[in-house]
Amino acid sequence: MNGMMLQRATNPDERPTVSTERIDDIPLLIAWLMRMQVHIIIDRVLGPPHGNRKGLTYGQLALLFVTYMVSRRTHFLNPMEDWARTHGITLSQALGTTVRPEDCTDDRLATLLDRLGEDESVGPAIEQQLGQHILRAYRLPTDTARIDMSTGSALFERRRYPYFCGRSMTVVAPIAGSWQVRHAAEATVRHVFEPACDLVCQPPNWSVP
Repeated sequence: MNGMMLQRATNPDERPTVSTERIDDIPLLIAWLMRMQVHIIIDRVLGPPHGNRKGLTYGQLALLFVTYMVSRRTHFLNPMEDWARTHGITLSQALGTTVRPEDCTDDRLATLLDRLGEDESVGPAIEQQLGQHILRAYRLPTDTARIDMSTGSALFERRRYPYFCGRSMTVVAPIAGSWQVRHAAEATVRHVFEPACDLVCQPPNWSVP
């Protein structure tokens, strides 16, 4: 999808400049990443770059790098500079700051990745703060609990559970007061179903195919 940008002329006698770029999914990706505060959290953990470095912060560059990887479906560092040059206006408008091609060179990306991987505590710190911002926990009432039962496979000892006619079978939990039993291939949750079977004193007359 193409986008058209109109830049006003500073001189009334000059004509405005019209630029056309492919915007694709770039604004959407940047908007979601900014809503997740990816750039803010990375800047908070890594801190600012050294004083001689101008342009984007570590968090802003990381946000653009994730956008580039998802949009272009590649993780190669070198082509991102051309990508930033092609979509410079779109990136600047979506990010809210000027994005230059030299901000997205492979050496700057390599420095960012080095900072992210140089200390084992960096990754967990970013994940923790990102999770605290994204995840929401709700205090729900606990007076009433409802269990949604499902299926699973188990192995049963014939002498302990003689009413299970078969070495391996799947027990379908009770739904509307009825039980069904069918054969299965493997046992995966024996420690779940055997304690449950201990609660059944005398099961009804089940028919096992």
